[in-house]
Amino acid sequence: MQTVKRVFLVGNGFNYLVANIIKSHDGTGLSKRVVDAKDACINNIEFLTRLWERFDEAFAELKKEAKGLNEEELIGLVQCVINFLSCLEGLVENVDISQIQKLLGTLFDKFLVQKVIEIAQDFRRHENIEEYKHIKQYFKIIPYEIESFIKSNPQCLFNLYTTNYDGILETVFAKERREGVSGFLGEDGFIRKISENPVRLALDRTRLENQKIKFLHLHGSYKFAKNFGMTCKILGNTQNNNPVMVFNRPEHKGNLVRGDDVLNTYFEKLRRDLSTCDKFIILGNSMRNEPHIKELLRDSIRSEATIVVCSRNPKEIKDQIKSFVRCKIEEESTQSITSEVDLIDFLIKVLS
Repeated sequence: MQTVKRVFLVGNGFNYLVANIIKSHDGTGLSKRVVDAKDACINNIEFLTRLWERFDEAFAELKKEAKGLNEEELIGLVQCVINFLSCLEGLVENVDISQIQKLLGTLFDKFLVQKVIEIAQDFRRHENIEEYKHIKQYFKIIPYEIESFIKSNPQCLFNLYTTNYDGILETVFAKERREGVSGFLGEDGFIRKISENPVRLALDRTRLENQKIKFLHLHGSYKFAKNFGMTCKILGNTQNNNPVMVFNRPEHKGNLVRGDDVLNTYFEKLRRDLSTCDKFIILGNSMRNEPHIKELLRDSIRSEATIVVCSRNPKEIKDQIKSFVRCKIEEESTQSITSEVDLIDFLIKVLS
């Protein structure tokens, strides 16, 4: 039986789609508490979706203070400091603590560490409030319907990549948690516990390759952290003081992704998927700020594959990629999606 591989790239437009579905819900089947908090739930999703804009503000402020450095030099220094800070626990026994404190009082502590941690904590805080948890009440059947479709089409693989830093995608596709069973529909490869820190997971690349449904954060997540220079995933509501999120200028994203062990693994996985997939579906990602993904798409997509661009205005996405891809491009509008059932029907249509 021939394998049919569907690959998704999901952007911020998906979050706005989720907010619109909630906005259109008439409250049938929901508790009064959830209905009363509807506007707050929508506002919270929109806040998280716009939170990435603060990375640009933080970087612009950092650049203004770091006089004499061009953007490439600044990005290199930023990466070095992030990696250094991730190793502090192992260094404090061998380095004068006063010297470390001096480093933490520098411009990088003020504008990089402080700002990026603050943004990551906003993600963490807003994903743990009651209104955020209500999202799941509006999407109770979608994970089961998508899982059923994939199981009934055993030749179909389903790999989903996202450039978002938040967990809205995973929340929408989460199944009801049962004792001893994860509620997540897809795998991200993090499973093996780091022995010296039980609240952190390391990437298991074998599992990443073997699982049939994958949800992978190409640009990192507020749950990703540096641990002795390597990227791990933090469990639960633990504070993250070394977040891994690619936040800088579009032209530098590729360098940061390739400089991170986990993100580069995801990126190379996407490269292989593009070279073997039958259909590449771009959902809610304008592609305007993704030159590294465009380059990957240009170099790796099979000419026999089909690219499906999906948004409220899919032509805008098509215009970003049509000049350098040789394969067929189809447009699908999401304007008519106003309910969970609509979203399920839409996804099964583009998966088929």
